[in-house]
Amino acid sequence: MRAALVMIFSGIGYLLKFIGGFVSVGMFFYGIYTLFFKSIAVGLMLIGGAVVGGWIVQIISGIFIAIGAGAATIGIKDEE
Repeated sequence: MRAALVMIFSGIGYLLKFIGGFVSVGMFFYGIYTLFFKSIAVGLMLIGGAVVGGWIVQIISGIFIAIGAGAATIGIKDEE
C-alpha cells in the first residue's frame, strides 16, 4: 500500500510540474506576443500571471513529491 502511495503522490507531483511548466511557458510567450501586438497592459498581466502561476505550480508539485517521499521513509522505518 505504501509503494502505491509513493507512486501516486510522486506521479501526481511530477505530472503537475510537467504540465504546469508547459502551460506557464505558453502563457508567458503569449503574454509577450500580446505585449507587442495587442495591448501592453494585458500582455504585462499575462506575463505576471505566468510567473506567479509557475511559482504556485512548483510549490504544489513539490508538496505532492514530498508527501510521496514521506510515505517512502515511513515504509522504510516500519521494515526495520
